[in-house]
Amino acid sequence: DAVRERLGSRGVTQLWRELSDTVGAMAGPIDVVGKAADGSLAIVIPEAAVAEARHQLWEVGQAITARTFVIEGESLHVTPMIGFAPFDDISGTTLSQRVATALSHAATHLDLEPFRWVSGLEPVAALGAKPSSWVWQDLLGLPAQLGLSVLLALVVPFFVYVAAYNSGHDIVPAMYFLVLAGLLVTATLIWIECFMAMKRSDPPEFNGNYPAAVGIIAAYLPNEAATIVETISAFLASDYPGPYEVILAYNTSRSLPVESTLRRMARKDPRFRPIRVRGSTSKAQNVNYAVGQTRAEMIGVFDADHHPEPGSFARAWRWLAAGNDVVQGHCLIRNGSESWVSRTAAVEFELMYAVSHPGRARLHGFGLFGGSNGFWRAHLLRQTRMHGFMLTEDIDSSMRVIETGGKIVSDPFLISRELAPTTLQALWNQRLRWAQGWFEVSIRHTWKALVSTHLTRRQKLGVLHLMSWRELYPWLSVQMYPIIAFWAWRLGGPQRIHWLVPIFVLTTVFTVGTGPTQALVAYLLAHPDVRAHRGWFWWYMGVSVVFYTSFRNLIAVVGQAKHMRGDRQWKVTPRSPGVGST
Repeated sequence: DAVRERLGSRGVTQLWRELSDTVGAMAGPIDVVGKAADGSLAIVIPEAAVAEARHQLWEVGQAITARTFVIEGESLHVTPMIGFAPFDDISGTTLSQRVATALSHAATHLDLEPFRWVSGLEPVAALGAKPSSWVWQDLLGLPAQLGLSVLLALVVPFFVYVAAYNSGHDIVPAMYFLVLAGLLVTATLIWIECFMAMKRSDPPEFNGNYPAAVGIIAAYLPNEAATIVETISAFLASDYPGPYEVILAYNTSRSLPVESTLRRMARKDPRFRPIRVRGSTSKAQNVNYAVGQTRAEMIGVFDADHHPEPGSFARAWRWLAAGNDVVQGHCLIRNGSESWVSRTAAVEFELMYAVSHPGRARLHGFGLFGGSNGFWRAHLLRQTRMHGFMLTEDIDSSMRVIETGGKIVSDPFLISRELAPTTLQALWNQRLRWAQGWFEVSIRHTWKALVSTHLTRRQKLGVLHLMSWRELYPWLSVQMYPIIAFWAWRLGGPQRIHWLVPIFVLTTVFTVGTGPTQALVAYLLAHPDVRAHRGWFWWYMGVSVVFYTSFRNLIAVVGQAKHMRGDRQWKVTPRSPGVGST
């Protein structure tokens, strides 16, 4: 419809011809390609297994996405939506009905993945009621998640230690040294990251013509309506030296007054295009739709609360022009003064983006993450897309790039300011989704990365650290509590425990010292806007020792338990409507 509106019926006919040529060239000798009754392009693939057909359809989608179609003198990029169904028992529904149902689901993702029909699958329009399992998850809620996590992490290990001891096998000494070794390894890696982050790295200068660039902002407007106008204004203030546009790809459950304001802004500045993505329920769908609406060579992906610095797009292109595929910038909290929660998050983000990300990139030989304040080569993002079925679709996309040999760099001087949660409940919801999303990505990608021929041995060790060890460590780090409880039980009380064991004291001093060291390095490398608040860093040191480190480990454990229960509900992080810059 968009092509017909823009180029007329002749343009549509020409596009169909080009598409059929592309698909036909990839068809097998007995495959049939044609136009279906509903107007879609249909492929019959006889004598093929499901996995074989899926791979063939995936390759077709990649070929369509990679091609630039020149229609009526206009260059177009096309996003295919692929649904398929196998030839088997078709009682109850016709094969075409099954394919149409699968296609309706593929249309909600726009991620190039062929969507297979399975028994019981309903069309998207027929969905609405929560599955019964969701009802039970709602009833159980947070208390059950916390209780289950504490039971698995602390209570069960204590009784295992007791049962093993009573059967004549004391496994606690081995566990004790295993826990100490784990703490030492993690602390050592953190110290190395800190030292490696101290070296500044800038992109090479670029003296050519800057290509077309676009900033894609994914938004859920009922949640972000109060801040989106300010966000668009910040993007339009960019001083990028090449062709530049801003696309707001948003979904909303109802029409909002702010949409009229957005349309007025678009009429005033043609560089801005607001697009309401019908039927979207996720950031991934919004981004995937917007990617198909631009011909830019560089795409910056942002959440709706981000305010990039004016020179960000030019600096990002210098990294891409130097041979990199994705560059991840520094997300800076701009509302740190709102509450103790946002103050804590402001310092934590400096630890992440000024210390951990660049330090780990140098340690492991690859950067990670390109989801917000991330800049992509447009053709790569068109081929990679974001998977809406993943809780952290941006990390999933980044891992798929790394596994195929793509280069991601981290630049702590590529600044974009965003909002942090201001309440503990909002922070819990946000970080729980992150933790569960990381666990999901680790399950999906660790083995794929380890067997990839594009990664070096050093990079594969980095994957083990970032994925496997990251998920194991929260469980291992809390084992000291059931171990101490076991000692107290065996010796007749905690007062009988000999606390001044040299290895225990030295390990404790070394591991506890990593927190203040991280905070000190983060202070030295932090953006001036945050470094100006020296008291925030002292606050972070104290709250980390007393509460926050254990809080983050608990979130990681709960996230894993939640995922294993099949609870994948996504909660939007609420935005404060009165938030301003600090």
